[in-house]
Amino acid sequence: MTEVEIKKVLNGIRAEKASLPTRYLYDNLGGILFEAITELPKYNATRDELDIFREKLDEIAEVLPEKACLIDLGAGSCRKAAHVIPSLQPSRYVAVDLPSDFFVQSVNSLENKFPDLTVNSLSVDFSNGFQVDLVRKLQGNSSNQEPLVYFYPGSTIGNFKPDESMNFLKNLKADGILVGVDLVKPPEVLLAAYNDSLGVTAAFNRNALLHLNRDLGTNFNVELWGHEAIYNDKKSRIEMYLVSLKDQIIESSHGEIAFKKDQTIHTENSYKFTIDSFSEILSQAGFNNLNSFVHSTERYAMFTATKDL
Repeated sequence: MTEVEIKKVLNGIRAEKASLPTRYLYDNLGGILFEAITELPKYNATRDELDIFREKLDEIAEVLPEKACLIDLGAGSCRKAAHVIPSLQPSRYVAVDLPSDFFVQSVNSLENKFPDLTVNSLSVDFSNGFQVDLVRKLQGNSSNQEPLVYFYPGSTIGNFKPDESMNFLKNLKADGILVGVDLVKPPEVLLAAYNDSLGVTAAFNRNALLHLNRDLGTNFNVELWGHEAIYNDKKSRIEMYLVSLKDQIIESSHGEIAFKKDQTIHTENSYKFTIDSFSEILSQAGFNNLNSFVHSTERYAMFTATKDL
């Protein structure tokens, strides 16, 4: 990291409303912990998404460009890609995620599973926008023959504020998109998914501090921090925080950072949508031919859309 980047992160932690970039949740251990979260009984999003794949993939494939370059944003374990590739039949698959050994191993595993498919990977942070030129370099002379279809499952789009979601999607050079969103549901259902009794989500959240220690040379003690997830009804989002369990001083390369007991660091938002609210975001981003594939419980939905470039 550059000194400018380090200072930016530290200034975020020092702010009156302290916050941490969400990417710090996703290092090697973070990826493994998130996969464990998706298996928790009360975390339904992943299971609902897989149900939609099993029941609706043929319909989904019919409305997306054929023989595409399938760009998997936040690919993680590549498990979801393995479900959709047989039906979508892309010419090329590009896995995109933050660098980690877990990600590299996941891509290698998928490549072995589909030996006839061209598989590429990009270890980049796309939270501030995705650079399509990176894909164009991988495509080479095939760029004119391979439509760009973005695969963005897991409701990760909900980590952005709604206006940020729209701008992110608007700036994608996309011929088509397949994106998953978590739908609005009773607060008690949402909170149960983010405050699991096994403490997996808490470990996932606190692991961000270990990531910080490696990147910034800080000395956070994870045992002195608790996990909190609340539902903000006005903004229709889950908010995750780390909570200081005592008054403490954190050392950093740019001076000490003081935290009072119960002071928080905001680590993640997860917005929840209605069919209409997310359809509006896609429309404002320049997409058309919108289709929604809603789980039978109405807890989760997949959207397809195309864009006239």
